[in-house]
Amino acid sequence: MNKNTFCILPHIHQMIRQDGTISLCCTAIDLGLQMDDPVKAWNSNYIKNVRKALNNGKQIKQCRLCWDRENKGFRSMRQDANKEYGTDPKPLATPKYLDLRLSNLCNLKCRMCNPVYSSQIAKEYDTINKEWSDEFIIGTEQEFLGEENNLQEVKPIMWDKLKSYIPGLEKIYFTGGEPTLVPQVKEYLQLCIDTGYANHINLVFTTNATNINKSLIELCNNFHNVHWATSIDAYGSLNNYIRSNSNWEIIDKNLKLLLKTKHSISINPTVCIYNILEITKLLTYAESLWDQQFIPFINLNLLQTPNYLGIQHLSKNLKLEAIKKLEHYSKTSNYIKQDKAHSENIYSIITYLKKPVNNEKQGLIKFKKFNDMLDQKRKVQLADYVPNLAKQL
Repeated sequence: MNKNTFCILPHIHQMIRQDGTISLCCTAIDLGLQMDDPVKAWNSNYIKNVRKALNNGKQIKQCRLCWDRENKGFRSMRQDANKEYGTDPKPLATPKYLDLRLSNLCNLKCRMCNPVYSSQIAKEYDTINKEWSDEFIIGTEQEFLGEENNLQEVKPIMWDKLKSYIPGLEKIYFTGGEPTLVPQVKEYLQLCIDTGYANHINLVFTTNATNINKSLIELCNNFHNVHWATSIDAYGSLNNYIRSNSNWEIIDKNLKLLLKTKHSISINPTVCIYNILEITKLLTYAESLWDQQFIPFINLNLLQTPNYLGIQHLSKNLKLEAIKKLEHYSKTSNYIKQDKAHSENIYSIITYLKKPVNNEKQGLIKFKKFNDMLDQKRKVQLADYVPNLAKQL
């Protein structure tokens, strides 16, 4: 086993998307490569070859986002999984960790997202000229455009396959779309409860925190452990701008509701060109929720795709501004002293901002074209939310 490339996930985990495709994990670049049913895919030649290659030191192309994160000085999903689940895989008849994306039903239109994960984006992009769509929506994302395909849901035939996994499951990760809106999520949870396996299963939800409802919380209380990873990218109105259709007052209310449950929560910003100059406001807000007993974990995720929304395209002056704010936060935050991983993440972002970048202007040109179209469509202006960034364009 080569520790530089080994990943435990192909040995224990499977990601299933609403169109029936199966992926190695949510960061793997292999959507559409596995079209068999999940049971067949679990022991297919494809997955056997992936396991063998990663065990033997080969950096396969499907995992390039992890290699990219590691090269930039950030922890990758591969490294986090190895730390959590170990590096001594044992043969499993079925996966014990399941990533379910049962629908692209979503109520938001987040600027870094795409039609695969948001029915609202699919609808919006159908009304934008095709030349623009062809430039910014590529590969399998195109399949979700078109009036009949805006909403995609897992087919009924898939349920028997997913039911067969329940006895061996230890963890289920739900995202979407927005999983709190997807009826099939509650249906699968009820199946786990009815078969008597729920109290052995951990749940993780990635949610935009706009639709936390008590009936879902009550269902979740039957499970061993529950974690809510909230996708929140900024504090206040800037979050509403980045994650169009969201409402900060509702998000604030729902976070405080979750904090009153026995479940754990985290705040998971995607660090990108939109929020890097204001990210410390969100971090300070997250720290204000901390009652000195329970820590609402903070997980900063550096955006990797699409590239034109990356922080590397900022001007030198704006990078210095962002660095100054992050350095001040790292010196004054009490939370950062309690969470080593968070401290390391802040340091990695500062280090990354200091690195020179090629084609900075070219990236900004593409960003401006992308953003101007969305602003025009949504009747908003970047200058009202991030004026310093707007001035750079």
